[in-house]
Parts: sequence; structure tokens; C-alpha cells
Amino acid sequence: MNARIVINVVLALTLTAAGTYLLTQDAFFLRSRWHPREGLVFSGWSLYCLAGALFALAGFAGTVDCAWRRGDLSQPPAETVRPHPSYKGAIILRSWYCVVFALAALTLGFLLARRA
Repeated sequence: MNARIVINVVLALTLTAAGTYLLTQDAFFLRSRWHPREGLVFSGWSLYCLAGALFALAGFAGTVDCAWRRGDLSQPPAETVRPHPSYKGAIILRSWYCVVFALAALTLGFLLARRA
């Protein structure tokens, strides 16, 4: 099995676990970088949107992984550390629905979060 496939599986499982963790919480406090006492509180719909964005990104990693395994999408050469941007764009265009949903849910989650 290719290392890129293993990394995508681990990424999808980690994102799914993070989304599940958020759904088990009543609220989630995201501290500000410069002022640790300030930050955003995600609760209710903002928390659901944040978890939904993580699930959508897990779905994106899963669709790319399945396409690589089936051979529908060719993998970059093994010695290539950073593939060409056009290759990355082709991957994003192939699963655009996951990326658009993740961006929309993440944006909505941050807009609905309240400052504390």
C-alpha cells in the first residue's frame, strides 16, 4: 500500500474522530492567539457547523483515497514531495462538493460563534 493512501486514511479517521468529539461536547472554546482569556465559544449550531466541516473534509480525504485505490485518479510519482498545483487543482475540482460544503460550514460556524 502506498504511503499517500495510508496518510489519507489516517487523516480521514482523525477528522472523523475530531468531528465526533465536537458533537459530544456542549460547547467548545477556541482561545485567541494573542489574548488567551479571549476567544470564540462554539455551541449549538456553530458547533454543529464546525463538526460538519470536519466531516466534509474527512469525506474529501476519503473520496481522494478511493479514487487513488480504484485507479480513477493517478497518483503523483513517489519521489515527488510537492505535486504540481494543477494536479492539486484537479483533485479539488473532482470532489468540489466536499470542499464547498466544508468552506461554507466552517464560515457559518465562525460567524455564529460568540465572542467571550
